[in-house]
Amino acid sequence: MITITYEIGGNSIIYINGQHVSTMPAQGAFEATDLFFGHKEETKLFSALFRGFRIYDRALTAEEVLHNFNVDAKTETPDEPTPEEPAVENYLVPQSQWVITGHNTQLNDTTNPMVAAGGVESAALLHQGSIALGEVDLSKYSKVVVMWGCDNSDVTINHYNANANNRIMLLNAEMSMVMSPAEGTIIAGGTYELKGWKVTAFEIDLTGIDYNGPVWLAIDALPGTFALVSSVEFVA
Repeated sequence: MITITYEIGGNSIIYINGQHVSTMPAQGAFEATDLFFGHKEETKLFSALFRGFRIYDRALTAEEVLHNFNVDAKTETPDEPTPEEPAVENYLVPQSQWVITGHNTQLNDTTNPMVAAGGVESAALLHQGSIALGEVDLSKYSKVVVMWGCDNSDVTINHYNANANNRIMLLNAEMSMVMSPAEGTIIAGGTYELKGWKVTAFEIDLTGIDYNGPVWLAIDALPGTFALVSSVEFVA
């Protein structure tokens, strides 16, 4: 960056990259035709590339010259701004996207007494089945909250006591009647409790889970156990 200041009755000063290099007496006023870039002799070639010009109606101070250089030096090779990652929001999987699979597994509304007992408008009734939730990038979320309920009948209690696991799980494949609960398990929550049909929250910690793909929700329970699920929400 070359800067030349010219003050009638004073000095003409040359700066290069904001640093003073030369001072000489100003020769007085000059005409517009006296201002040019290149060589005054037309026969001498001048090959250069100019990025920009600043022309002031006064002589700049040394501080102002240095300030201009510092500003231009930063814009010469600007730092590319780092694009901000969009904030991850909670994802409540719409019931309209659920695919209910398995034996005696279906989506019901309050006309079903079990759903009505759960205190919700609609819910999936699970019996040896699963809910396909679609593609989910689990690495973006801290946990999944499942609103669910299960009856407290003698049959269910006996099954609960006889089962070694009693967990709510996320799978990478559909749950079938002959499929072992361990197969396809991405993550399983801790042991659930039997609290009756009234739906309550069950949380599964997703910390450290690096999985992006199709996800199914399933209840680890012995055949004959019915459960209902009213919502599944992935929490950022």
